Amino acid sequence: MMLRLIGLLFLVGCSSSMVTRDAESPLPRACVIFDGESGEALTWSTLMERVERADAVMLGERHDDLMGHLVQHAILEDAPNPSGLALEMLERDEQPLLDDFRDGLIDQTTFQELTESTNWAGVETWETFYQPAIDVVLRRGGPVVAANAPRRYVRHARIEGKSTLPTDQPRSLWFDLPSNVDDSLYRKKFFDLMGEGTDPSVGNQFFLAQRIWDASMGKSLADLRASGAQPAILLVGGFHVVDQGGTVLEYTHHRPSDELLIVSLVPDQKTVLPQDLLGTADIIILTGSRDEVDP
Repeated sequence: MMLRLIGLLFLVGCSSSMVTRDAESPLPRACVIFDGESGEALTWSTLMERVERADAVMLGERHDDLMGHLVQHAILEDAPNPSGLALEMLERDEQPLLDDFRDGLIDQTTFQELTESTNWAGVETWETFYQPAIDVVLRRGGPVVAANAPRRYVRHARIEGKSTLPTDQPRSLWFDLPSNVDDSLYRKKFFDLMGEGTDPSVGNQFFLAQRIWDASMGKSLADLRASGAQPAILLVGGFHVVDQGGTVLEYTHHRPSDELLIVSLVPDQKTVLPQDLLGTADIIILTGSRDEVDP
């Protein structure tokens, strides 16, 4: 049971669809786009108009969906300046390495090695999936921030409790604890995914870990927006943001007046919006093939 829960925590933290796609797939701007509330089909230009109006944008991905990443890159290329980028894939204590890369003190290979990011979403995926997103924003002069809590602190909180986490600086600045928000629906979704028979005390430990990720990423994005980036854009696993996920709850707690746009990137080859996706996000983009491999 414990190994299953650890695997599940990785799954919901990563929201992986186990999808791979050839780089010769159709152009990302040709993907099918829908308004998530009405189900109305949208054009790429309409999508970008809504991105431009937003204070912050959360791009909820399936981490190993190549076309989903190409869509992200296209959004970042077409987004208005001064947009900024935050990434779930980098932990806050890695920000100095990200800054060193930005300033030319280390090259891309060294950056990947020091952050242990080369295989983040699969074997040698960083160079194709995430490095281009960073490069686009840096090339346009925008800020890029490492948004997530270090895994060692998340794991420690899950096992020993959040009260045992460090309180001294700078370590206490590398993570955020969950805000006092109503996360009951998110919690139900999390526990439903764990399945019946899960020990509630064990489930609570894993949910705490999930919520520390949410709190850290939501606050990182809020801080990025406060610094002047508009829109502030987050690359994040879909589970964190669809259906008013925990990262959405945390961002809106810190910046309740902002216009937040949730975009869900779904690896589905349909040309009409599946009814079960209606209402899960503000914008839903179907990125193509859905050849799944069960873990």
